[in-house]
Amino acid sequence: MPDAPLHVFENITRVLPSLEPNERRSECGRLILAPDALHYVQGWETHEQRSGSTGILGAVLDLAARSPDVVDTRREGQRLLAEVAGLPPAEQVRSIAGSVTVPVADIDTARLGFFLSDLKLVTESRGDTFHFLTAFAHRRQIRAWLATLPRR
Repeated sequence: MPDAPLHVFENITRVLPSLEPNERRSECGRLILAPDALHYVQGWETHEQRSGSTGILGAVLDLAARSPDVVDTRREGQRLLAEVAGLPPAEQVRSIAGSVTVPVADIDTARLGFFLSDLKLVTESRGDTFHFLTAFAHRRQIRAWLATLPRR
């Protein structure tokens, strides 16, 4: 069965591109490394806005800029991830908007960072870049999956 998961990791951060230099966007979800594809099932998105100033002044400005009306989507994201957990990986991706599947055949380059255990993939067809922050404890499983990818 080509869709059977090889490795499943929860609470994986996917770094998203940002238009603002002081903004950090990311989302947290489930990463599934299968024999035929990488599946990322989005749970919830986070935004962090920094003032750009450093030191105590920067910390004060960052604190002042936070809105008390921030909507916490973590609980809803966790609920959605739990709902689809029993589905096959491709079905999980189809069920939740913002999720992605990258077929192994479309992976041009893939590497696992030495110090940060960050997984970076670039697709061959469109040149899309995917950046995932993983736990150091997952290194062995991710390396094993990377070793199964065809060499280019």
